[in-house]
Amino acid sequence: AEGMRFIAMEYIEGRTLEAAIAEGKLALADIAEFGAQATDALAEAHRHGIVDRDIKPSNLMIGPRGEIKVLDFVLAKV
Repeated sequence: AEGMRFIAMEYIEGRTLEAAIAEGKLALADIAEFGAQATDALAEAHRHGIVDRDIKPSNLMIGPRGEIKVLDFVLAKV
């Protein structure tokens, strides 16, 4: 903007999967649902030729409605 470079990022409300695991209160059904959502998100990235090379619990955010967001594609490869 006006010659200045910047990065804009979406604010994701929630907690990381790593934090949820540390609390130790995840039901088996939730674990399966989170895995399915993360798999769908990564499949979508793959359809666009992007491979996330740093997938881990701290890079998965659980939103307030239980939706998973994949974060941090810094090490991704096209």
